[in-house]
Amino acid sequence: MASEVLRLFQRAEKQPPGPWPLPVIWNLHVLGKLPHQSLRKLAKGYGPIMCLRVGNVPAIVVSSPEAAKLFLQTHDRIVAGHPKTHATDHIFYRGKGIALIDYGPHRQSVRRLCISQLLSPSKINLFGPVRKEELRHFVRKIKEAAAVREVMDLSAAVGQLIGDVAFRMILGGSSYKDTANSRAMIREGLTLVGAFNLADYRSKAIPESIDKVLEEIMDEHERNAALRSTKDFVDVLLSMLNRPIIDPDNERQLSFDHTNLKAILLDMITGSCESSSNAINWAFSALLRNPHVMAQLQEELNTVVGMDRMVEEADLMKLNYLEMVVKETLRLHPVEPLLLPHECMEDTVINGYHILKKSRIILNDVCTFILVVFS
Repeated sequence: MASEVLRLFQRAEKQPPGPWPLPVIWNLHVLGKLPHQSLRKLAKGYGPIMCLRVGNVPAIVVSSPEAAKLFLQTHDRIVAGHPKTHATDHIFYRGKGIALIDYGPHRQSVRRLCISQLLSPSKINLFGPVRKEELRHFVRKIKEAAAVREVMDLSAAVGQLIGDVAFRMILGGSSYKDTANSRAMIREGLTLVGAFNLADYRSKAIPESIDKVLEEIMDEHERNAALRSTKDFVDVLLSMLNRPIIDPDNERQLSFDHTNLKAILLDMITGSCESSSNAINWAFSALLRNPHVMAQLQEELNTVVGMDRMVEEADLMKLNYLEMVVKETLRLHPVEPLLLPHECMEDTVINGYHILKKSRIILNDVCTFILVVFS
């Protein structure tokens, strides 16, 4: 009786509009093969905040920059949770890393650690020679293939380049080199985390493979710690293992166990490999389809850099047209069209709509960038 009264009360509240769900399959039939494009078309009829039913909990789809600002800035703490699925629990260690951890002091501490030890300006500059070395090796392979008129899989080569750079920056002197296999496992894991519930069953075979890779990396660092003169990111994480840490902001004591360390490593590798290689591949594809844009970009490179040397990172600030090409690529082809889902942590009202607790918040990244170059 009480649950029936609650359902009647919930229906009386103003819910976000959306397509009428069917029995059993709910709204799964409207998603299509490319959900982000289907959701963009639905948003034209139902508005930038709409509700879909894809299971027992409602999914609130956000499809405009203004609506995204309401959820990610104005009400960020309320929607700072992440839905717990079989994929997040078994592949990403129950969200104990960075990307899927719920709002709280632990998340802030982990993010500060990653920024200070890997993403700070000084650390980025420190790894400059690593990026330059890997890029020279990449260009040399392209030249060698061109010299013998050999067909080259540029997408695979770019993925290998980004993977090698990321692994060297994050894992330091590790001898682990099977980056291609690792990227394949990570790609499948990301697909499952962002998928709707019907895909959860596919995640059972993946956790053991990913965990084995991370265990090998950490075991190697523990064995060879005394042989290295400089500490890398993995060494820093291992030094914090089971050691109490005081958060300077709220003076709470935090601790990191083995699971936390593997989750952080997995998040850092995942975020660096897939996003960069996808963006570069789409940029190449867009330039090939728009030769007038490629010609103008080549002219800028010839004017600013010249033909007698490679582009240096210091040159990027002067390459204004290249910056526009990158931004337009991200607008047309977002790295992850559907961002990692959030979860509403309590009942709330956003933009006049009643959002129920546990609702899954899905941000359609296709609709959040506005810039035009390829025209």
